[in-house]
Amino acid sequence: KQTKERFEVKMSQRIIEEARSRGLILRNVVFGDMDTIVFCPPLIINKEEIDELLSILRSSILEAKRQYEK
Repeated sequence: KQTKERFEVKMSQRIIEEARSRGLILRNVVFGDMDTIVFCPPLIINKEEIDELLSILRSSILEAKRQYEK
């Protein structure tokens, strides 16, 4: 979000489901009221794979946000 305010609902599960449908495996971790996403790429990942990972993550976040704002 532009204001960097937190969403009123926990979004990590929605983002994880979107990412999984695009082939990226993530997991969520909730610490109190903090909703976080964790990913653990292999140590042998290359630049193209990092770019793809970040692209999928970005599109998953945007889609989850779009669904939230419906």
